[in-house]
Amino acid sequence: MLLRGIVAYMKQRISHRAKGVEFVDRIKASDTKLHGLQSASIAHKTHHIDKNVKHFDASYLDKDIHTPLIVHVVRVLAALCAAIVGILLFIYILNNVIYANNRSLAEVTEILSTTETLRAPQLMPLLDAIDTPEASLTQQDLQYFISSDEETIFYIGTPDADIDEHIQEVLATNIGKLTPTEAATYVPLWWQLGSDTQEHNIKLRFVSMDSKDPMNAIDLAMSAQGWEENKNITVSDSGVDSVGNTFKEGTLIHGNTTYNWRIAACQLNEVYDFIGFPEQASYVSIHITQ
Repeated sequence: MLLRGIVAYMKQRISHRAKGVEFVDRIKASDTKLHGLQSASIAHKTHHIDKNVKHFDASYLDKDIHTPLIVHVVRVLAALCAAIVGILLFIYILNNVIYANNRSLAEVTEILSTTETLRAPQLMPLLDAIDTPEASLTQQDLQYFISSDEETIFYIGTPDADIDEHIQEVLATNIGKLTPTEAATYVPLWWQLGSDTQEHNIKLRFVSMDSKDPMNAIDLAMSAQGWEENKNITVSDSGVDSVGNTFKEGTLIHGNTTYNWRIAACQLNEVYDFIGFPEQASYVSIHITQ
């Protein structure tokens, strides 16, 4: 009995497995058929779409591109115009920057070569009329105009009494603002005399064009004032001060009064940058106080 039961159970398992294999085969067959139907449908649709799509004619793109002659002409003309503008700009810069400096230097050199010798005021006579120096300046036959600030009256020496107001203002305030040709015309003959009646002192400034160095400029200034052989003039000190100016100082006796004097000088190009001026030219200041 037991043996029959086992045999029957084995037959039943084999039967079930055979049915399962058959079911799987059926599913595979169904999938294959479905895939074939889908492929056929897609092919049909693609064929239908291809018939309805309109394609542009691209044969024009295969042709060689030729630029019209007028375009080449315009390009050449534009390049020529750009080249001409560049050349004109270069000439303008060359003429107005580089050559202008050379022309100014030549003009300055020519003006300086014909400039007269500076005639600065004699200071000893001014000590007798420090409140009214005009009479003494006129007696010395000097050309000048008058300027002033809140404390001091300035007498500005010029080569010509008839000069315009602009030049007068620059000569009275800052000679460094003069153009190169103006500087060559006015600075070598320029002097500035300041008179302070309250402190009873005078100060004279000018440019020494013929000096070899600042000390030589001081010696020339003393010679021009007649102080070198004047027994009433003594030198108490000389050298270079704390700010770099070369100086001489001492005392002078005029009438019954003893005054202190100081002459200081430095190279002109340390104060003003004038084109074409001699490198050894000096800026000189004479100061007399009671």
